[in-house]
Amino acid sequence: MTFILTCTSGEYIYQVSDRRLTMLGGLNSGVVVDDESNKSTLVGGRMSFCYTGLAEISGKRTDIWLAQTLANGPIQDLGVACERVRAQSTQEFRNLRRKRCPEHFLRHAFVGIGWCRLPEDDGLQPLLCTISNALDGNGEWLAQPSDEFLIRINGWGQSSEGFSIAGAGQTLRQDEKHAIWRHIRRCAKKKAGPIAFLRALIDAVFFVADRYSGVGSNLMATCMPRAAAEDYLRTGDSMAVYGLPHSNRNVFVYSSLERLHPIVYGPNVATEGIAITGFHAGPLDLASEDS
Repeated sequence: MTFILTCTSGEYIYQVSDRRLTMLGGLNSGVVVDDESNKSTLVGGRMSFCYTGLAEISGKRTDIWLAQTLANGPIQDLGVACERVRAQSTQEFRNLRRKRCPEHFLRHAFVGIGWCRLPEDDGLQPLLCTISNALDGNGEWLAQPSDEFLIRINGWGQSSEGFSIAGAGQTLRQDEKHAIWRHIRRCAKKKAGPIAFLRALIDAVFFVADRYSGVGSNLMATCMPRAAAEDYLRTGDSMAVYGLPHSNRNVFVYSSLERLHPIVYGPNVATEGIAITGFHAGPLDLASEDS
């Protein structure tokens, strides 16, 4: 099962997810289907979503379904965009129930991190959002999915520790959760910059991948600074680039334990009326074969 690690620290928000797909049940349960399946979608210039659960919704890859659903309406108001995902997810999963899809296959979650302006605040604040039929208030899986997808919002604000972090998808033991927390806390205590934070988050997902076969070691990571979100709200510019974290630019990084991996992948991007999916780049012969 996918592992999603989401974090905020000062002027930056981060999200890291693995790209592995595995069979959910039957004789082939746990068998790896794909190690390069995108789970990440950037929403405008101020939010990042990943998913864990079903790989297809309504005959489409879930990442593509999500990008198209977000793009099929306004996204400036994140509440409106999230409600659209919630309502359509509820309807699609009800259709699956009518087709007698086993209940335990239907647990699903979209996890988002973004910048929003709350009524009581002048500036933008980090916001954790989950849209799920099977996550409780602590982000843990329920035994059975409910009939309705629910939106849960956590205004992270400024933590006394200097960072906030949340994992979703693969269930971890308490000692594993604490090991990840300590690893990220070292960055906060050293007042490390965004490059060190993102590296620590990537290493934390590698740590999980080393322990759980359902989590892959090919990762997609995004970093969105507060300044880029402010620029987006002012100008509408939602560009994201491949590279290391930057003070006023949204970036994404593809990281793999195959250090010489020739293809670089990117997240989907959803803006109002436009969904960009399937980003990958590399040598022409290899990139064309991967299309």
